[in-house]
Amino acid sequence: MSNVNKSTNELAVNLVEAWLAHESEVSQEVGRTSVKGQSISVKEVAQAFLDFQHVLVAEELPQHLNDHD
Repeated sequence: MSNVNKSTNELAVNLVEAWLAHESEVSQEVGRTSVKGQSISVKEVAQAFLDFQHVLVAEELPQHLNDHD
């Protein structure tokens, strides 16, 4: 079971890294000033990890991402 958890955690970390890389690319695009200069907080990174991990384990979006309100 610990190997499964390790694999899930590693995959969640990889997804967060990919998300951060994407955000970095988007913020450097010409004409994209809305995100330029805004850094991603540690809290946002931690929440992204938890969200990705939840999706991998539960195979569904976390409730706060599922709400359409």
